[in-house]
Amino acid sequence: MKALGHTFVVKEVLGNDKILAVQGAFLPEMVPYLAREIEFYEGQKLYSLEYDRIATGGYMVESVKLEFEERNRSKFESEAWLRFTEGTTPASTPMPDLRPYIAPSPKKVIVDVGCGWGRVAGQLYLEGYSVIGTDINEKEIEYAKEKAKTLIIPNRQNTLEYQVDDATKHINFSSESADGVVLNAVLTAIIPKEDRHGIIREIQRILKPGGILSIAEFGQTTTKEYPLDYRKHALVTDEYGTIVAFKDKTKNFKDLSDDDIRALKREEIEYFAHHYTEEELRDLLADFEILKFEKKEFKTRSGKPINGFEIIARKPESVSC
Repeated sequence: MKALGHTFVVKEVLGNDKILAVQGAFLPEMVPYLAREIEFYEGQKLYSLEYDRIATGGYMVESVKLEFEERNRSKFESEAWLRFTEGTTPASTPMPDLRPYIAPSPKKVIVDVGCGWGRVAGQLYLEGYSVIGTDINEKEIEYAKEKAKTLIIPNRQNTLEYQVDDATKHINFSSESADGVVLNAVLTAIIPKEDRHGIIREIQRILKPGGILSIAEFGQTTTKEYPLDYRKHALVTDEYGTIVAFKDKTKNFKDLSDDDIRALKREEIEYFAHHYTEEELRDLLADFEILKFEKKEFKTRSGKPINGFEIIARKPESVSC
């Protein structure tokens, strides 16, 4: 939507400074309610509109400053990760090792939640497990299916499958049917806190009692090699620990003022990513038995060292979802 020259039909007055509107023309009777700043909705996007004047007669916006302001962060995040295709979803965390907890066997079913293009799922399949890979990105799932054709082992044609799910809402898998679940650098991509809890609830639902959850996740890091200023990132992301990944890989916040950061345009941002504290992860896993919780050094997609956590958790035998 272009900022200059657009007009809108006022559908409902929310207050002297807030008006719900759609594209069209300002109604004359609404002019007394107009203030310096007007907010209006288009779909799920919330925009902020500053106008210079309303022309007499047609009540047209002569000059406007239209600033995009997305309040539905879940929608933005899912759209951001959906843009990755043909095996380009970032994947730099180490491969999980389930063998000490689940002996490899085609009878053991592992669900790779947030599988992307199938890097981990394919390896687990080659280790001997039956694997279901699930991801919100339909294009990456199609790529994973094509890649799987080169891996299939005779007599195990049906033990590596992929499907599209929004795991924060529902995983299309029967309750208490998975022997293990892998969550490899997936929580980092989930920005709304309610969705983080949602994906853990779904994982708990599909795991058998005593089932194993393997997590590899990025931790908050401020080092010479990776000097993240989480306070500056939070000016954009609204959460300490959640960072901005720019489309321009050379861009960073180091030399930007707070005002410059607040003025960033969404088209400059590739995605948001959350770096966790140990407390945040333990809180998410409060209903699991923690078997292993180790601090590790991982690599970012650009090869920089970053703090990380490797976790093995078990669903209690007595819990039924």
